[in-house]
Amino acid sequence: MGYGGNFGGGGYGAPPGGGGGGYGAPPGGGYGAPPGGGYGAPPGGGGGWGGGAPPPGGGWGAPPGGAMMGPMGGGGMMRYSPKDQGTTFLLSVFLGTMGADRFYLGQTGLGIAKLLTCGGFGIWAVIDLVLIGMGKMKDAEGNSLSYDM
Repeated sequence: MGYGGNFGGGGYGAPPGGGGGGYGAPPGGGYGAPPGGGYGAPPGGGGGWGGGAPPPGGGWGAPPGGAMMGPMGGGGMMRYSPKDQGTTFLLSVFLGTMGADRFYLGQTGLGIAKLLTCGGFGIWAVIDLVLIGMGKMKDAEGNSLSYDM
């Protein structure tokens, strides 16, 4: 038995009891083409989003604001902080719940917040320790921490 077979109606098309309106097809017999025809080409000619052929020279050019060529956005050169990753890691291990690592990195506001919450009840201190160990921690200016190999 299909849906609606036990309810006296006729499946999907009509509500139980056979009344009109509600579930059936719209008046006029279905979802045909919109009045006036279909969806033709956009005004302005051409096909696609740009409204025509690409500009001469083989491309649309650089994105606004210059080309992004690396993690720092210009030329691919990464800037390093004068702060050391090893020093930050040791501060985080021994004084991380007091925010000493954040104070060392120049992030005074986060250092105070970490101090007042005892390192986010220990959770924030552990997360910072992992981030520093992976080399993902940045200083106050957004520079990567320097390290010796």
